[in-house]
Amino acid sequence: MPVQDCESDGKPGYRWGDEGKCYTYTPGDEENRQEARRRAEEQGAAIHAGDGMDGDGIYRKSFPTQQKRLNIDDSIIARINQYAVMPVTAEDVFVGQMALANDQLDRSFERFIPAMLQRFADTLSGKSVLTSHNYYNLPVGRIFDANVAAGEGRTDLVVSYYVDAQDPIADRIAKGIIKDVSIGFIADMRTCDLCGKEYNPWSWWYDDNDEKDEHGDSRYCIHQPGRDYNGQIATFTWGGDLAKAEGLEASFVWLGCQRGAQTMTTELLARKVAALINRPPPRAA
Repeated sequence: MPVQDCESDGKPGYRWGDEGKCYTYTPGDEENRQEARRRAEEQGAAIHAGDGMDGDGIYRKSFPTQQKRLNIDDSIIARINQYAVMPVTAEDVFVGQMALANDQLDRSFERFIPAMLQRFADTLSGKSVLTSHNYYNLPVGRIFDANVAAGEGRTDLVVSYYVDAQDPIADRIAKGIIKDVSIGFIADMRTCDLCGKEYNPWSWWYDDNDEKDEHGDSRYCIHQPGRDYNGQIATFTWGGDLAKAEGLEASFVWLGCQRGAQTMTTELLARKVAALINRPPPRAA
């Protein structure tokens, strides 16, 4: 669906497809015409990008996670039994831990603030572990604990979960076949790190009055994630009203979004996490 010519209020313009907003320009003003065409192209990019959000208003963000299997003690069984209908024993479950999200810039040129990670930690316990964010299938596991581990230059959301020990997924996790995860969440807003305005990829849909502030300028950011603007890359930070943020689920997925994370052995992961929280690592079994 290409950029098309259009007309609005007697002025020529460009829009994406047949139903997009018409961005007008002043005839004879070449710079104004090029800006109108650029905005129409960005309108199309926003449509096709999908922004990681489905029609249900839930965002999904994938991470190649750090994972390890936890040794099951009585305190872990007690936490799991808060969610079980019948008493669970150590033989019944596979218990794991994942670094579900962090505050580093990811491949979609976005980041979470640490306070939002803490909000996710406060709201994830008891939530489901899914595969591929498939809300039509039943859960494969359940989260029983979530915490934030802060270290020098990095903050991680660390989630503990359990699955049925007899489920084939437990064996695939243990062998490293399944390793990438994605958090399903809702949040208030993203802010552009270049202009400080709210980023809304669907702002082109609104009419001119809704798009303008009291000074007549667009109240939404028009930068595109990852694009170079005079030597500065457009990036975005999730924030806003933290009371509107909630961690909804954790899913195993096929590919992660964040750079620099990887599946590790139990000993190496323990040392990495221990370095984050500044305490001696446990000895590997």
